[in-house]
Amino acid sequence: MEGNKKVLCRGIEPKMPLGIYSTSVPNTFPLGLLTVMTYAKKNLSDKWKFEVMSEDNCHSDLGAPLKPNGEIDHKRLQKEDPADCILISVNMSCTAKNALKIVREYQELEEEYRPPIYIGGIHAGDAPEEFLNCGKNIIVVCGEGEMSIVQALEGLEAGEPLDNKPNLIYWDGDEIKRSPTTLLKVPQKMMDSLPIPDYDLVKYAKINFYFAEALHRGCGYHCTFCRVSGQCRFFSAERSLAGIEDIIIRGGRRIFIVCDHAGQVMKNLRALFEGIIELKRKYKVKLFIMIQARITIAEHLDILELAKRADIKIICIGFESPIKEDLEAMKKAIDPTKMIEYARIIQWYTGIHYMGMIGFPRSIENDKPLYNSEGKLISARELVAIHLRFMKEVNPEGLQPFIFGPLLETGARKILEKEGRIYKFGFEKYSGFYVLSKPDKGIDPLELQEEVIRLAEDFYSLSNLWYSFWEFRSRVNDPKRLALFLAFRWKGRKITRMFRKQYEEDFSYQNKLKAYSILAEVA
Repeated sequence: MEGNKKVLCRGIEPKMPLGIYSTSVPNTFPLGLLTVMTYAKKNLSDKWKFEVMSEDNCHSDLGAPLKPNGEIDHKRLQKEDPADCILISVNMSCTAKNALKIVREYQELEEEYRPPIYIGGIHAGDAPEEFLNCGKNIIVVCGEGEMSIVQALEGLEAGEPLDNKPNLIYWDGDEIKRSPTTLLKVPQKMMDSLPIPDYDLVKYAKINFYFAEALHRGCGYHCTFCRVSGQCRFFSAERSLAGIEDIIIRGGRRIFIVCDHAGQVMKNLRALFEGIIELKRKYKVKLFIMIQARITIAEHLDILELAKRADIKIICIGFESPIKEDLEAMKKAIDPTKMIEYARIIQWYTGIHYMGMIGFPRSIENDKPLYNSEGKLISARELVAIHLRFMKEVNPEGLQPFIFGPLLETGARKILEKEGRIYKFGFEKYSGFYVLSKPDKGIDPLELQEEVIRLAEDFYSLSNLWYSFWEFRSRVNDPKRLALFLAFRWKGRKITRMFRKQYEEDFSYQNKLKAYSILAEVA
């Protein structure tokens, strides 16, 4: 790394497995690694150059070296344009397998082309060993990347040891060591100093769908199934609006505002929506914006009115379950009896993308299984039927029916590990589509898997579309909203059919689940 030539840092977002976002990811770009690379560029642009790419959105007509199957040819890319270090983001557990595949491709190169590989993201920090075992040039970055990436790259460029660089796990000879842990998360006072995402760093991608901009990080709630935790740290409305304005200038009209619950800082949300309305006037544009919020946002009619004027077309809402006992076990403080009322209020102003969680387990210690009207343990079919009836009553534009998955370091997983209920499947199955742990008494795991697929097929069926469309039209007689309703339903139908095909061809998973089902019957 000598001379005047800038040092190249290449960021890679691994391919996501089939999931609810499968029709969107080829046309958008993840925000996490792009944000970290933008921060690194702000501080190191005099000596370094940066580029970031996504395996889900890479095009040969933009210069991407692709294999015949359409995947990035990482070996060819590294030989033609050698990077001095690689950054890989593994925030979601389901991308871990593809991240490891990238790592192994680089490890198979001749030593002169084999750079240091930094792997970050929530999953990487929770399970560093699987990556470190790939080679001694692997460094795992713990916590949010902005808190360590600049020091790590400065040390790499200067040839300095890693022991005084914060939040790293690395090889020292034959021993795995951890450098000193400092701040793992960007503190509130530093949030507005983070630069807006620099989409000029993106290579080979066509962003035809959603540009992303963040509103905050973290979540002040403590749902036991969720890995996002810690105090909410928010950007000012002015900082978020600067990012949205940059997207508009770039020609973007579809925007996903990244947040786990937009209403955590209501004053900030109000200012954001008012600012978006002004940006619409300034640039004379119409936007299509999605956000995520709790259903209790229905209690703030002034915010919903602003959301409508700000072109918030869809609010993604975690209903999770209509079953009171489920919500209590999740520590999700929502009254299920108010959900339909709240949903109707929200749908008066904007659309809903319903996120539900089926098969959430109660602790064996508490021993609170569900019973049907006959006093018998509820079956998987009966459980799924409760969810389906409720989903049809809400009648949202889009539906995301997750099967509960025991994510690493969550409260729910720790309980299930203690009770020996985690099934041994690879992390690529942690996409929300698979049964990954032993359900409660009376619920057969194989039946639960089949019934959830049937739920999605029923919800997105043409017969239900006919009924639900006219029910929706009776409440929302807006041609544009009706067109959006049909578009979301058609997309969901497509993904459901893709997963049914994938599931039927996955004999290994089916056989393992059948074995777990037999063991459950014996027990």
